[in-house]
Amino acid sequence: MTKESLSCLVIGEKSEFIKLRDLLKEGFGTKLSLINSLPINVASIDFNEFNFDFCVCIFDEKTNIYSDFLNFITFAKKSFPVAVILKEKNYKIAFEILNQAKTACFFEDEFNKDELLTKLKKDLNKNSKKKNESKLNTETNHEFSSAVENIFLSSRLGAAIFDADGNMLFANPSLEKLFGMNSVELKQFGLAEICKPDYNTYNEDYNSFIKGHTTSFDQKKSFSNKEGIFFWCKVSASIIKDYKNLTKLILVTFNNISVEIKLKEELEKERYFLQALLDNIPDAIYFKDINHRFTKVSKFVHLHGLKNPEDAIGKTDFDFFAGEHAQSAYNDEEEIMKSGIPIINKIEKETFPNGDIAWVSTTKVPLINKFNEVSGIVGISRDITDAKIKELALQRSEERYRNLVEYSPDLIAVVYNNRVIYVNSTAMEMLKVPGKDSVINKNIMDFAHPRFAKLVKEYLEETYKNKKPFKISNFKALKATGESFDVEVTGIPTSYNGKNAVQLIIRDITEFKKQEKLKQTTMEILHASNSTRNLDELFKYIHRIIGRWMSVKNFYIALHDEVTNMISFPYFIDEEDDFAPPQKFGNGLTEYIIRTGEAKLLTENQLKELYNSKEVSLVGAFSKVWLGVPLQIKEKTIGVLVVQDYKNENVYTEHDKEILELISFTVSRVIERKQAEDERLNYIDQLKDINATKDRFFSFVSHDLRSPFSSLLGFTDLVLEDFGNLSREELKCYLEIINSSAKNLYNLLNNLLEFSRFQTGRIKYTPHETDLAKLVQKNMALIEGNAIKKEIILINAIHQELFVFVDEEMISSVLQNLLSNAIKFTQRNGIIKVEATLTEVSGEVMVSVEDNGIGMEYDVVENLFKIDVIHSTSGTEKESGTGLGLILTKEFVETNKGKIWVESTPGKGTTFRFTLPLAE
Repeated sequence: MTKESLSCLVIGEKSEFIKLRDLLKEGFGTKLSLINSLPINVASIDFNEFNFDFCVCIFDEKTNIYSDFLNFITFAKKSFPVAVILKEKNYKIAFEILNQAKTACFFEDEFNKDELLTKLKKDLNKNSKKKNESKLNTETNHEFSSAVENIFLSSRLGAAIFDADGNMLFANPSLEKLFGMNSVELKQFGLAEICKPDYNTYNEDYNSFIKGHTTSFDQKKSFSNKEGIFFWCKVSASIIKDYKNLTKLILVTFNNISVEIKLKEELEKERYFLQALLDNIPDAIYFKDINHRFTKVSKFVHLHGLKNPEDAIGKTDFDFFAGEHAQSAYNDEEEIMKSGIPIINKIEKETFPNGDIAWVSTTKVPLINKFNEVSGIVGISRDITDAKIKELALQRSEERYRNLVEYSPDLIAVVYNNRVIYVNSTAMEMLKVPGKDSVINKNIMDFAHPRFAKLVKEYLEETYKNKKPFKISNFKALKATGESFDVEVTGIPTSYNGKNAVQLIIRDITEFKKQEKLKQTTMEILHASNSTRNLDELFKYIHRIIGRWMSVKNFYIALHDEVTNMISFPYFIDEEDDFAPPQKFGNGLTEYIIRTGEAKLLTENQLKELYNSKEVSLVGAFSKVWLGVPLQIKEKTIGVLVVQDYKNENVYTEHDKEILELISFTVSRVIERKQAEDERLNYIDQLKDINATKDRFFSFVSHDLRSPFSSLLGFTDLVLEDFGNLSREELKCYLEIINSSAKNLYNLLNNLLEFSRFQTGRIKYTPHETDLAKLVQKNMALIEGNAIKKEIILINAIHQELFVFVDEEMISSVLQNLLSNAIKFTQRNGIIKVEATLTEVSGEVMVSVEDNGIGMEYDVVENLFKIDVIHSTSGTEKESGTGLGLILTKEFVETNKGKIWVESTPGKGTTFRFTLPLAE
């Protein structure tokens, strides 16, 4: 330390003072004066009188008032370093002393003299430096005053010093020069004249300065010099106060800003014109800095969602445009700022976040600052959306026209001097050429059929000469392969290199003619359905019509009956086979088409594959080529139309298959219509026969009803008249006759009732699976009494289990009728046998009821099941019958999808046979 002696104030009890005294003297190693003060006397210490170098305070919570102690430390710390020693270990008090007084603090029980001494010495050094700096400041005050005077006098700014009352005391040479006056002349101006704003300007800052609320004041004000020339100055006034904080002097400076004001006026004028331009020009004008941020934009700038131009300031294109356009604009501007090369009238497509699109013509140039550096860009964008839309529409229209011509299904060519100078893409397909080059510069006559070349040449010459269009409806053109085809040609006059040319539109009408021919074929088939008398004539006509299109040496029509599952061939013409009988639905090619419902053109190899794979079985002779198409009605295949060839595999093509498919639709409808018509005519004939038959039937029935009634009435009258005269034997004989007649009448009425119920549909057909052997046995048991009376043996020869699908009640009636008839016409000791034979091919059971009775003549057998020839014969023992039993039997068998017939030899017996369907 540089100071020879130090003074220290110790605050604490006497005993504590004594403890510290030796420690402090030893630690500082210099002359040290110590003064002790009790806490109660702290407030009376005069720090200025003693001028202590540092202080050590000992705080005891029992004897010290903490708030007074803390205030003392805080106040003393401003004058000299202070260290505190706490008697108790109280962290709260220690933290408050450190935080508020910002001084060193030690706990007595953890006291470390080295730490205390180090802290005090450090603080003393800092305090010593502050005192030295204060002395130095005092020494330099005089030098500072001299420097201020030099600045005041030599300053380029005009300056004046006023007293507190506003009188000018001094004016520097720059102010005299500014006003063109000497200091005496300037002193006539008071502070108010110099600083008060113009009469029409209210300035709150000036009023606050005058009232002493502020210590400085700035304003811009106009003055006139001695010659009356006006100029502008920036006037700045500042108050200089004394040590009592009272206004002592006022310094006012004058900065001539006339040039700045003039430049500003010019700038404002330019800004006005620029703003007027920005607000009124319809183009978008914008300025950007080097970071691509808008610094100014015009009123009509194209920024999406922008309502006020000021809102764009500080933003970039990415805030207003979709990413693609914003990035493109960014890249352009980066290139401009790097190269300094502007972009002139670039057509840009602006895309906005909501999907809107605009087109602009954009010019962007770099902004160059005074250092010849690019500081940004200025851009001008003109909205050309309407013009661009029209341009694009025109382009699209032209493109559509080019596409319409280029990809037209018609061949379009331009011919000049009979040479092809343009042809569209259709030419390659229509003329079968590899490319347009194969047609360009060729003579158009090379593609005309020789028979029509002269006609085309005449039409072209007429069009060259008189510009008259032409049209040739029936014309044949040639493909590069030499194949001819039907076209329709239209010629339209045009120009080529200022000379007359012809645009040709060539339409391939081959398909149209084919359709016309098919239409005519269809009409002929439909007409044939009305003019032919039957299906055979119709099929012959269809055969001839198809022969116009293709080879029909082997041709047949097959029809499928779903009910019988049979295939019939109502029309069959073939080189190998003369006749095709009906057959069960099998696995031949005909059935293959019916199953798949698709037309098939099968070559020799394809046919072999089908046969080898067992998918199809070979029926008849093997064909080299086979073509079959389904005949369909309402998506249901009713048959097949087939052409085939045994020698030439290439006789039919896919084109022929298409033709047959188209014709088959009409053929199917015609067959359906013709079949319906034939069925209707057959039905009418059947109805006529049925009505006539029923008339005869009722005539016979009425006769048969009268006969038993006549017998009954005759014998009952006889009995009534001679009742008293008749013997018991005579009476019994008459009664037996009456009983027999009544039974016969009952049977007749019962059969009539059953017959009428069946005919009116009141007997329902309800088939189900039935054991045939058990059914026969059951019905034999019902009539066994009649057989026993005549000593006739009934034999059920059905031993195997045969299940049939029949209405059990109806077949029971059939068996009873046939067994009753057999008993009736068989002599005593005769034999009646029932057998059944399984027919696997047809899936049927044939039942036989055989007797060895009297048999029947041929004419009786022929009329046995006819309703109009009811034949009733007495049995071997005069048993009577109605003749209706067999009629009902036939109806019941046929209802159960069976057939019945009879075989009989007079004197040897009779066998009735009928079929029944097997149960699945």
